[in-house]
Amino acid sequence: MLGLPVLASDLPVFHEIASDIPDYLDPLDGPGWLTRIRSYARADSIERASQIARIERFHAPTWAEHFERIDGFLESLR
Repeated sequence: MLGLPVLASDLPVFHEIASDIPDYLDPLDGPGWLTRIRSYARADSIERASQIARIERFHAPTWAEHFERIDGFLESLR
């Protein structure tokens, strides 16, 4: 993981992949994207600092943890 902040389209797939780490925007909101990109480009950006703090708290699962979750999900389907 590179630890870089991300602005993402507010689509279910990205929420599933990245949870609450990125800041999400309406994919059709051009002015909103421009505002957020400009904000993130500032050294004193509170939004960017907040996301970096979320990134630092993130713990990527090990392969064992990942497959334990999958096994649990598959068991729930029985």
